[in-house]
Amino acid sequence: MRRLYLLARSKIPDLVALTARQALRGPLGLPVREVHREILWTIGHEARAEGDAALVDRLLHATTLLVNSASWSSRWGVEIPPPLHGTGRMRALRVEVRERGGSAGARALKRLRAAYGFDEVISLDRSLLWTLHLPGEIDDDALEKIIERAVVTRGRAEGLLVNPHYQEHRVLDDRSAPGEARVEAP
Repeated sequence: MRRLYLLARSKIPDLVALTARQALRGPLGLPVREVHREILWTIGHEARAEGDAALVDRLLHATTLLVNSASWSSRWGVEIPPPLHGTGRMRALRVEVRERGGSAGARALKRLRAAYGFDEVISLDRSLLWTLHLPGEIDDDALEKIIERAVVTRGRAEGLLVNPHYQEHRVLDDRSAPGEARVEAP
């Protein structure tokens, strides 16, 4: 089975990401410069002669189930594509958040196969990929404190991106290889 990663980002300003940035900077007092939110589809498929690019092209043009190109832009790769913004003096902290049990991906896979005939798609997982751009001078100890304070919601003044009651997460940052978890939620 081959694996592809498809990222979708809203073409219009993402009010949820803007609100998250304000909450992380304001009440939580963290040095967050930018926040971006993307939908991450992890697609497991049988290798076919048409290749990965042709499969993604068919997925994007035959259905709006994964990405509606009228309001969303997309990019894909055999690894999770790198952040679009925050180059130079910023450090990207990425947090992948998914529902426990992966029910969103399972529902989408069922519709994709039944309604559109994509039988070569074996597995489909949907998650959110948050990217927090931090000052480049943040050291590893400070990064750990930011992760602790920003990621898992524990109260009004602690955490924001993950609700531990129904979501799980993994944290990626610029020290991790794409697609590899550095910190795993219990």
